[in-house]
Amino acid sequence: MKALLALAAGCFCAFSQGSQPQQQPARPRQARPPVSPEVAADGHVTFRLRAPQAKEVTLRGEWVAAGGIDVSPAVPMTRDESGVWSVTVGPLPREVMSYSFTIDGVTIADPENPQVKFAAHGAAQSLVVVPADPPGMHDIRDVPHGAVQENWYHSKTLGGEARRFFVYTPPGYDARLRGGYPVFVLLHGSGNAETNWEAIGRANFILDNLLAEKRAKPMLLVMPFGHAVPFGSPDSGRNNGLFEQDLLNDIMPALKERYAVAAGGKDHAIAGLSMGGMQALAMGLRHPDQFSWIGVFSPVTEPDIPQRYAEQLKQASLINKNLSLLWVGCGTLDNLFKRTQTVDEILSQNGIHHEFHPAEGGRHSWILWRANLEEMAQRIFK
Repeated sequence: MKALLALAAGCFCAFSQGSQPQQQPARPRQARPPVSPEVAADGHVTFRLRAPQAKEVTLRGEWVAAGGIDVSPAVPMTRDESGVWSVTVGPLPREVMSYSFTIDGVTIADPENPQVKFAAHGAAQSLVVVPADPPGMHDIRDVPHGAVQENWYHSKTLGGEARRFFVYTPPGYDARLRGGYPVFVLLHGSGNAETNWEAIGRANFILDNLLAEKRAKPMLLVMPFGHAVPFGSPDSGRNNGLFEQDLLNDIMPALKERYAVAAGGKDHAIAGLSMGGMQALAMGLRHPDQFSWIGVFSPVTEPDIPQRYAEQLKQASLINKNLSLLWVGCGTLDNLFKRTQTVDEILSQNGIHHEFHPAEGGRHSWILWRANLEEMAQRIFK
């Protein structure tokens, strides 16, 4: 028995020694990602970027200046012992602003910030939001919120190309609503993406807050991609005409198939900024029966409006009969202000009813366009 116990003990020891796991080298601890941007209550903002091998990192932002947005000079950032570069700026105005980093000559968006502003070619800037106190109309308030949905479709106008548009549905949206919801189409500017009215325009939050205060009617916001040909293409002269066909013949039918849409031009509005302002004006003049409410924000206008729209301008009585509102606005410091004044003069000379709203000191910026949207959303469909 003693021999057996000794043998068992020896086997156990051998097994135990052989089965012991070998010591693994310790893994390097993953550094916590830096917080960026970090917005303080007083409006100062700290930006951070981990780039331990970088030799130079700078921050550039489109900060708010008097009446609009100015691109700031590059601000040098400093590196700490862990390889994180940082800089604090401000206090910044209580607004939505874009920014980017430049690392040894290469410009990137903030990898720690999910809020981005896309461009037509896909490149992005990051966004920083300094909320107002009390919250502004474009800030996120504690109110019922609608939803923004992505919709893919195949454009027959563009040879079956797969494209998308976004739709805001108001809080409590009812797909079975008798008569459907009025539709407000929002168009972006040249070089922008179809996400811009949501990301930096904050159109969904503006509508949420207006609806909560009962200052607007429940409506659908439709945000399509206004570049029917690639941005910067030699064929760009065909863009506005192709986009008009795409919107009327592809997007609007797809919208009606998927959502509860009110029929008739009296329940349809269209507005746009910059390039989108010209697109909205063109569709309003050509199709007054389809859009009774038109918003033209800081438009990039075609130089030959009297000749291009000669047929439509002669039909002022028909246009006036169908239009409920033609709203034209631009900031007086915008380099497009004189061209917008020309639009006002042409419409007046041809007897087309409209309103002209010059914004004193305003520039070509989302600050003004958000205000334009806020005003129009309160007036349409009433």
